[in-house]
Amino acid sequence: MAPALWSVRLSFFCFKFSQICSHLYLQFLSTAASVVGTIALVFYTFPLLGTIFAPMVVIYSSAFLYYRRTSVETKRLEAILRSILYASYSGAVSPTEMMQTSETGLETLTGLSTIRAYREQVRS
Repeated sequence: MAPALWSVRLSFFCFKFSQICSHLYLQFLSTAASVVGTIALVFYTFPLLGTIFAPMVVIYSSAFLYYRRTSVETKRLEAILRSILYASYSGAVSPTEMMQTSETGLETLTGLSTIRAYREQVRS
């Protein structure tokens, strides 16, 4: 490609990027101002709500952090179990080793008889 074509594409990309970013920034500021204004109006109208709001924020934050840690741990365990499952089907681990090393080996090996019955073990 000619250098002039590259500069035209780059300038068009920069123009579009600046247009999109300015709209997103304006939308973010508008939404943030609306949220802060609504919260301020509610606290001004109902001052006792402020005393309830602080413990609610703490409870919500702790629940969020607990969920986040649990979600990460669940994904990690799922990845470990998938790798064991894929290793058993790829032949990297023999079925007997799979039975000895994992509790999921029995579940993994129950599907092998079906695969062998349809003679699909070659197609992996």
